[in-house]
Amino acid sequence: MTHGPAPLPTDTSPPIRSRSHSRHTRPHPPPLFRTLLHHSSAPRQSTDLVISSAIRSLHPKLHLTIIPSSSIHLLDFASAGHATCILDPHSPAQIWQETSDITETWFGKYKYVYQDEEFILYVVQWKDSLEMEITRMQYLLGKWNKEGLVKELLKETEAWEGEIGERIWVFDQGRWKKEAGLWGEIQKAKWGDVVLEKGLKERVKGDVERFFGSRERYKELGVPWKRGVIFHGPPGNGKTISIKALMHTISDLDHPVVPNLYVKTFHSMYGDEKSISDIFQKAREVAPCLLVFEDLDSLVSDGTRSYFLNEVDGLASNDGICMIGSTNHLDRLDPGIAKRPSRFDRKYLFPIPGKEERVEYCKFWHFAYLKKHLLQVF
Repeated sequence: MTHGPAPLPTDTSPPIRSRSHSRHTRPHPPPLFRTLLHHSSAPRQSTDLVISSAIRSLHPKLHLTIIPSSSIHLLDFASAGHATCILDPHSPAQIWQETSDITETWFGKYKYVYQDEEFILYVVQWKDSLEMEITRMQYLLGKWNKEGLVKELLKETEAWEGEIGERIWVFDQGRWKKEAGLWGEIQKAKWGDVVLEKGLKERVKGDVERFFGSRERYKELGVPWKRGVIFHGPPGNGKTISIKALMHTISDLDHPVVPNLYVKTFHSMYGDEKSISDIFQKAREVAPCLLVFEDLDSLVSDGTRSYFLNEVDGLASNDGICMIGSTNHLDRLDPGIAKRPSRFDRKYLFPIPGKEERVEYCKFWHFAYLKKHLLQVF
């Protein structure tokens, strides 16, 4: 017989029955959610105190640990397989923006299991009336005799957050997170599997690698140690696989150690300009780094063009940041991005493959098929 983690005592408050439900809400939300809604019915002040007091009242037999989401993300830690996290079916865990497909957790109640011990986790974010920034907090509840295990969980999560050799930082929906799936794809990408004209492959690979090994040379010349590269050309000609192979190569460097930062979108509930600011702030913190903007022409809009260019120009120092942007349509890129020196001044065209590359491509997939078939036979 197997034994799971012992269940925690739960709050005994009656469930809340809302009078109507839209497709964006769930019935019977947790009692804490009602407290948050009531607190939000007027200008909000001291929200953290209101929430923590309500949690202690709802769960008097459990120990509460309050964790800011600035450097520790328990949900991401669980999604990487280091813990188990299950959303309460009655928790209204998403906020929806009608003008886009972006969703962001602003209230969630979860069952969180770490080392066979069960906890209750609330994730709440808000913006108080006099504050400029949105606050995101995690409230972890466990048995009083498990404080040591909580400290171990936080220490392990913080260490995992700090690793740069086993993960890639991905910016999506307004925040940075580690995405093991994309990292796995990058680890599979090798230059030997990239079918390009030989000279182009060597130029792309060598250009970026030499940049990260040339800090002292830039210093001697008295120029900022930064670079911008654009991969352009028709779709399906090797831009994406070359970016992945390059990220794989860069991740293997030891001197200096170079993390990969990949930007999926600027869109978030906080606004595109806030996202751009957070992206470059992170890049400056971990530099030297490779900062990737895939489909750059779709990321930068007319409304964010000026703000993006200010960050690229580096009102703050951008030393050590190598930016790579890709586009299928170089002509659609703003001239201030595509043609201005010192921004993205290296451009590589990925053209329609010639006869030699097409033959090589066919051979590659032929041998891949044979290898797979032989493995299935034997």
